[in-house]
Amino acid sequence: MSKRGRFITLEGGEGVGKSTNVGFVAECLEAEGLEVVRTREPGVPRVAKLFAPYCWILLLKSRCTWTLNYC
Repeated sequence: MSKRGRFITLEGGEGVGKSTNVGFVAECLEAEGLEVVRTREPGVPRVAKLFAPYCWILLLKSRCTWTLNYC
């Protein structure tokens, strides 16, 4: 039976240092001998304006589901 991992998210507005802090957190966990998989959710591109808001939400949710199941 395999060990289950943890899914950690860092949230915040633009320019608050999320990417920087992901690096710090990953380094700390790796220093403890843990395997780290970094993923990044895409921002809202200009093309999203072509989609109805609910369609964009479904696209993001499907991406999150894929990340949880396959990364």
